Amino acid sequence: MRGLLSLNDLKVRTSLILVLLFFMLALIGGAALGILSLRQNNAALQQIVQHQQAATALNTALERYKESQTLLGRALASYVQNVSNHDYTTQSSWVEEGAGVTRSLDGSTNYLLVQARSLLSESQDSFARYETLGAQTEELESGYKRITSQYHRLMENGMAPLLESLQEGRVADFNSILQSRTRSLEEDLYIEVAQQNSQQQGIITQHAERQEKQYALVMQLVSVAMAVALLISVLCYLFLNRVVLSPLRRMDHHFAQIAQGNLTDSINTTSTNEIGVLFAGLSHMQKELQRMVHSVRQGVEQIRYNADDIYNGTIDLSSRSEQQAAALQETAASMEQLASTVRQNTANAAQANLVAQKSSQVAKQGGEAVSSVVHTMQGISGSADKISEIVNVIDSIAFQTNILALNAAVEAARAGEQGRGFAVVAGEVRSLAQRSAQAANEIKELITHSLDQVQKGSQQVNQAGAVVGEVVDAVAGVTTLMSEISEASNEQSQGIEQVNRAVLEMDTAVQKNAHLVQHAASSAESLLQQAEQLSDVVAIFKINDDRVIDIPIDNEVYQEQYTALGTALDEPTYLMER
Repeated sequence: MRGLLSLNDLKVRTSLILVLLFFMLALIGGAALGILSLRQNNAALQQIVQHQQAATALNTALERYKESQTLLGRALASYVQNVSNHDYTTQSSWVEEGAGVTRSLDGSTNYLLVQARSLLSESQDSFARYETLGAQTEELESGYKRITSQYHRLMENGMAPLLESLQEGRVADFNSILQSRTRSLEEDLYIEVAQQNSQQQGIITQHAERQEKQYALVMQLVSVAMAVALLISVLCYLFLNRVVLSPLRRMDHHFAQIAQGNLTDSINTTSTNEIGVLFAGLSHMQKELQRMVHSVRQGVEQIRYNADDIYNGTIDLSSRSEQQAAALQETAASMEQLASTVRQNTANAAQANLVAQKSSQVAKQGGEAVSSVVHTMQGISGSADKISEIVNVIDSIAFQTNILALNAAVEAARAGEQGRGFAVVAGEVRSLAQRSAQAANEIKELITHSLDQVQKGSQQVNQAGAVVGEVVDAVAGVTTLMSEISEASNEQSQGIEQVNRAVLEMDTAVQKNAHLVQHAASSAESLLQQAEQLSDVVAIFKINDDRVIDIPIDNEVYQEQYTALGTALDEPTYLMER
């Protein structure tokens, strides 16, 4: 068991290095064996080639020697045939028969001698090559020395005297040397050559047998090496299959399971090598995928919950926006009526101002014509009645303006932030209405006082001048008040116009908010559908439901995001800015 664990813990790099090292050693051993065998074969072949070259050179030398002997025999015959004054014949023992005497050689004989010398020279050159090659062969050293000695003796003691005697025409000496020395030296040389050829053939046969044995040995070694290499290759395959291939197949199975969405498959390993590290990484990846899938599922559920809340909130907000739009439309209609009333009030104030100016002129004329005080006071009494009626109308208009301004302030409070400016304008209108009511009351009091004075005018004729002066002053005050009322009415009209424009702008903004709310509702519905699709996609992954995966989910963050989103939907200005 410990051995198997050690094999599993063996690093893949080390395993591959060991396998490569084995094959490298096997390759080096095979190469060394081949080089050694080739070297021995080359050495044996070189020796055989040297023997063959030496034998070829020796045979060439002997052949040229025999050819030179033949030419010497022909030269002797030619010389004998050209001798006509002698009656004896000389027989050449090794080529031809003839006779001759000592005399100078003719051209034909001389030519044959030259050719014989040339062939003899070639024989000596070939024998010189044999000497060079024979000196490099230790196995034929003794025979080489004997052949060399015999050949030189033959050349020096046999062939040289023959050539000299034939050159000088001494036929008897030629035959004597040929029979006594040259034949015996030649036989000794051929005996040594025959022995060396036999020895050389034996050496070649020994080299051939040695190479055959060496070839058989090399083939046996190669066969054993191939068997060992095959056995070790099978062991290496089994080893790599256990250490590398089998874990990789298991890893491929785990990857296939993960690709199919199954994250429940247990990933275990007992090795600590690269494969073990890879299994540990795969296990870590599976756990992280489980955590991620679990987190995505919780996130999808949270998104669906929040999207549902957003959808419901936007529907509610859309309903409230429609109600607010209807209320603003009613407010716009009321403000239009208020603007019409204010314009009418402004026209009445202008008429009252003209009447007050005329009353002032009449009072001045009354001071000039005291005699017509009674008639003037009667006219003043009538004018005072009209002014009283006008003041009553102004008082009524101021009261209605005050009520409308109060209603506008209430509607502005309902409008919230958008109605703040409208509330300010409504407050100013209410203030102006109160000031108009106050001025109307003051005018009414002055008119009442004027009536009392008119009633007492007849009794106070003596004081007419003083009373007329007071009337002039009072009318001047009325003129001033009417001017102020006219200006206030103009300001009220401008304020009402501003309020009307603000209401129209608020109505436009509310309409846009309603469209945005509808768009938000559509987006929320689309978000809900996408969350459901994402939930269906994540559902293909299988995880262990009984395994607790610690994934922190900050519910407060979700709540804050949802609250912020709801607040943003409740504020139309936020949507407009977005």
